[in-house]
Amino acid sequence: MTRHFFSSTFLRFCFFVAACVCLMPGCGPQQPTGAAGSEAPATTGFVRGSVMLADTTEKGHAGTLVYVAGTGYAARTDENGAYIISGVPGGEYGFIAEKSGYTTLNIDRKTVSPAMHTAVTPLELQTGILEPDDSRLTTAGRSMRAMGSLHGIVTPFGAPTGENVRVRIDGTDVVTVSDEAGQYRLPNVDVGEVRLLFTMPGYQPERATATVEAGGDTLVRPVVIQPEAPAAPNPDPVPTAVPTPVGPIVQNDLTGDRVIRGVVEARDPEGKPINDYSRVTISIDNSDYVVTPDAGGRFSFERLPAGLYTVMGVLDGLEPVRTTADLLTSRTVAVVLKLSEGTPIDEASGTIIGRVVLEAGLTEPGNAADASGVTVGVAGTQLVALTAADGRFRMEKVPIGTVNVVAGREGYEPARKDGLEVTAGTTVDAGEIRLEIKRDSPRVVSTSPTNGADDVMVAGELTVIVKFSKKMNPASVRDAVSFEPATPAKTFIGQGAHPRSADDVLVVVLSNDSAEQPIRYQTNYNFTIARTASDTDGTPMKADYNFSFRTGGVGITSTRPVDGDQSAVADSFQMPILINFNAKLRSESITDRSVRIRPAPVSVPRLQVDSQPGTGWSTIVVFAELKRDRDYTVTVTRNVRTANGEPISRPPYSFSFRTLPEPSPTVSEPARMIR
Repeated sequence: MTRHFFSSTFLRFCFFVAACVCLMPGCGPQQPTGAAGSEAPATTGFVRGSVMLADTTEKGHAGTLVYVAGTGYAARTDENGAYIISGVPGGEYGFIAEKSGYTTLNIDRKTVSPAMHTAVTPLELQTGILEPDDSRLTTAGRSMRAMGSLHGIVTPFGAPTGENVRVRIDGTDVVTVSDEAGQYRLPNVDVGEVRLLFTMPGYQPERATATVEAGGDTLVRPVVIQPEAPAAPNPDPVPTAVPTPVGPIVQNDLTGDRVIRGVVEARDPEGKPINDYSRVTISIDNSDYVVTPDAGGRFSFERLPAGLYTVMGVLDGLEPVRTTADLLTSRTVAVVLKLSEGTPIDEASGTIIGRVVLEAGLTEPGNAADASGVTVGVAGTQLVALTAADGRFRMEKVPIGTVNVVAGREGYEPARKDGLEVTAGTTVDAGEIRLEIKRDSPRVVSTSPTNGADDVMVAGELTVIVKFSKKMNPASVRDAVSFEPATPAKTFIGQGAHPRSADDVLVVVLSNDSAEQPIRYQTNYNFTIARTASDTDGTPMKADYNFSFRTGGVGITSTRPVDGDQSAVADSFQMPILINFNAKLRSESITDRSVRIRPAPVSVPRLQVDSQPGTGWSTIVVFAELKRDRDYTVTVTRNVRTANGEPISRPPYSFSFRTLPEPSPTVSEPARMIR
């Protein structure tokens, strides 16, 4: 018996149970950001401070936007005016505070050091005071007129979040900024029709109108702002191969790092917006991945592997609207689905029958497995059926065309039957769909470098870390590891085998000892953990696991003092500044302008170039006398060149430190007796 469920909540539940085995190579567990077991130095820092409103006493300082100039890093103040901005990359920035009705304030300009400015010891900015904008209306002036408020959601097309879109009422100074979810609110707005202007750097401005009612809170239609038009394409582009759409997708098996974000614009026959998005179902074609938009019409599909996808939107079970999402080269793409009430789906349909067979093992010996209640569905649709005790099922009113059937039951691995051709008025036999008992197979949970990481530093050694979900059989893991291009390497797994290895952590150390096969600059390294890798019980992985990263170019690998050091020795003649590179430098390119120290040291710096033992790479040694208890910044300029004349990556390079203070004077015992 076929059952048609048009409840999006029940549909998502059914397809969660009906998820099936991913048939694409490279499927594996999700890669979280970072790497377990890795102790790599932090690359971002924390910033803390307070911004107070000049015309507000005690609590009531919430809502001020504080942001890092020229970036997307921002935070809003709490009722006490306090804020914390996290995830800020190292570098020098300006910090700005702004709030509607107040004069924008440049708070401070400081250098963020990830090593020094942690969550425990964040960079402290000076307290900012926002003065009222003289042009804003006074409270008394506003209270004399009927007023209402506006709220809504704005989506920057293609952006990972909806924050920092400026929303202004045209012709006024009333302005606000959207939060991370794209939500915004404008209180105390004069009644009547208003025109809103949405702007964001790099995006085309967009406008929307809304009617404000006295005492009301008006919901503005969802707004999508589009990126500015790109440069004109090459008139004679090089022909490229047509990408092949991705194969069958199973939501529960997804482990990729790509995301499709989108927004729905739904309208009735008169062109009026439809804001009830529970009537909308969004899915990826050839998959069991189905979602319902949120209150703002937004949706997302996450953990997708690279590929070409078709996203389908259905309003009230009507004809689906399709759009393509290309994740072959981009990690995140955005789509817009414009739906409207119209003609229902063509009634022409067919029927699918078949039988689900369960693997023995979850029943008493000699008893046949009861196959009743297995969920069977047509991927990408709302069509679901349940099996009888003998495993047979029947689904009617199946849309004509090529469809994929998915089946699943708790305790069993999901399975699927792909490529069934359904024609009008016919019955298609899917045959047997076999469900195997679900086993706790080991899987890769994280890697370092992460999959897709770019600009990985080349040093004397390059350490790759792979963390598994279970304790592993060491011999099987070592045999399962392969990578290219070929480079001398050692593998370690098991507690004590390497300082960073464990029973569930594999460490692969690539070495630069070979002149014929060195660790290469700006090269893609591809790693595979074959499915033969097994846990200590002998259970192998379900599928091969693949990840890759790209090494960076010639650059600085380390310095002395390290960036953020608070106890550097002031006498650099006894403890010179060291700047280590991962290549041999051209000595002639190192001049007195190659390294700049600010503020100026007591003596003129003297530079020399030494060779690092083993690799022959260069180290710039800087001899300079520095003052005690002073902050210094050392900058390596753009004119440094390698032995073959290439510049270093991303110059100029700067690091900062503070010298030790003057030692405390020693007071003699007799002197302490004098009063």
